[in-house]
Amino acid sequence: MNKGQKLWQEVDGMFNGSRATRRMEWVDAVRYVLPDLIQSAQLTENNTSPKEKRQRLCPQARTAVTKLTSAYLSYITPIGHKWFKYEPWGAQRFESDTQRQEAEDWYNEASDILFDAIEKSNLYNELFSVFTDCVATGTGVIFCDIDEDSKEYYFKHIPAGTFGLDVDHKGKLNRVCYKFKLTAAQILDKFPDVELPQNITAALQEPSNASETEFELVHYVKPRGYGEVPMEELNPAKFPYASYYVLSEGEVLLHEGGYREMPYAAIRFQRTGSQVYGTSPLISVMDYIDDLRTLDSVSGEAAKRRAIPPVLIPPEMRGQVALGAGQQTIVPRQYNNSALPREWALSGDTRELIDQRNLSNEYLKDALFITFLEVISSQPREMTAYEVRAREAEKLMAYAQIFAQFVCDWKP
Repeated sequence: MNKGQKLWQEVDGMFNGSRATRRMEWVDAVRYVLPDLIQSAQLTENNTSPKEKRQRLCPQARTAVTKLTSAYLSYITPIGHKWFKYEPWGAQRFESDTQRQEAEDWYNEASDILFDAIEKSNLYNELFSVFTDCVATGTGVIFCDIDEDSKEYYFKHIPAGTFGLDVDHKGKLNRVCYKFKLTAAQILDKFPDVELPQNITAALQEPSNASETEFELVHYVKPRGYGEVPMEELNPAKFPYASYYVLSEGEVLLHEGGYREMPYAAIRFQRTGSQVYGTSPLISVMDYIDDLRTLDSVSGEAAKRRAIPPVLIPPEMRGQVALGAGQQTIVPRQYNNSALPREWALSGDTRELIDQRNLSNEYLKDALFITFLEVISSQPREMTAYEVRAREAEKLMAYAQIFAQFVCDWKP
């Protein structure tokens, strides 16, 4: 068994092993909310037309996910605001106040440099998709590297369903594998100095195949088993985290490198105990999402029946009744006392249906903090400084759990 095959066994265990049983729990939760996530995960859903897919969506749940995702961006990683800061590690002691001040100045300058670098990068473009995954599926993953051309930070959202995760005994992310597809031409561009397998070189011989034929690859990052290395060490093979690119077809190792730090971050919405993957708030309200879909369908059908009601017509008048607006129909005398033709089957009471629909919608909004967000975002008048502080405290209190989980997942 060669190295590529051994690595593939590890990757397969992360995708299909016992610890990965919760990896795809989110599929049922997003099927009627954000079906695009299932497509991004390269999963095969039942073949339905675009119209049928639109009809089975739950617009209330979709809107709620979008609102909470936007709140993540606004309150946790606001653009243009310094939402992070470097500080001395732990209970670091200083011999004098001057030394303390010098250390704080150094950390502040490092924070400013990193903030400027992030502002120039594509982080915020990718974060919306990452936070959408976090809210809808429970786990959002992002990849960070240095762009070889611009020498700036480069971030990439890793779609839900395409990654496998593992954590160490402290619960810290330590292994990530990511499945993706590249054409033969893209593989050659990414690995120009690598001796490519025959199936890829064969595809490169035909220009049309080079840009059309796709191959599945896996990027697998795991610790090498030793700590940090000196900054003057430039050989990636000696960095603490090993990086492997494996071709799925034939389980061939294409490239081996390394990173000084884990290049992936997994942001979980809620995580308890030994969970590797996070839990989506949609899981707890799946029944109410189903109710909303059903009730919306029934309400829509009831509205259609009232707008275009069914008409009871005697057999002798089949095809003789004008149903268009403003049109007239001459009714034979024999039907004068029968009240025919006439509307019928319009006596149903929809009040209980509307009440149940509103109740299900409230449960959904509460689960995704939308009720609270609507309160703190509606401000018809100018606030005093005291009211501003109180409002900010309300935000912090409501987001305490989410923010604490984000800080734990995001910090290096």
